[in-house]
Amino acid sequence: MARFPNLLTLPLGEFEDLHTAAVYGMEVCPEYFGTYPVPLLTPWGYTARYKTIHNGVYWIETDQCVSTLAVCYVIRDDFSKMTLCLSELTEYDKEHGLDHTLGYCFFREADSCLPLLELVQNNSRWDWSLIDKPALMNAVWTRFPVYAAAHNMREQWGRNDGFGIMLRALGIETELQSSPENMIVLTPDGGIKFLNFL
Repeated sequence: MARFPNLLTLPLGEFEDLHTAAVYGMEVCPEYFGTYPVPLLTPWGYTARYKTIHNGVYWIETDQCVSTLAVCYVIRDDFSKMTLCLSELTEYDKEHGLDHTLGYCFFREADSCLPLLELVQNNSRWDWSLIDKPALMNAVWTRFPVYAAAHNMREQWGRNDGFGIMLRALGIETELQSSPENMIVLTPDGGIKFLNFL
């Protein structure tokens, strides 16, 4: 230890260890920390092929011929409770806890439209060229109509205005804003095939 005294004083900020700091660093600075690795194991077997949708978001085909959406631990923090309830974990992550393994959440192909919609809405600066957004919204209306209707009502009432809600919590009176761009709309003839690479 005497040969490396600076390692003992490395500031980790809010993170408990260097590994956790690096995992969070992969999201904001992948050119330094590297990109999130593609998971080798899913709840439905080993990864046979994959397509990168974004760093930490992968479309995986397994050796058991199952297609799944994989979202890394750090990015899944953006998901609603309903979306998290749709996710599945590997046995290892169930045993050790996702907060410790920093692994992946997996979504069945039929359920993948909902987490992708939430990612698209919360990360507008990402490159979404692999996603057909109108078809994605159609798929959400087809598969999760109650979610889509509730989301649109919250949007109309301004309940999706996080900044306005925060100001109100701080005691600053403000009018909550709604945006038509954030509505989940049906597009006639848009279909429900939302992955441009399939």
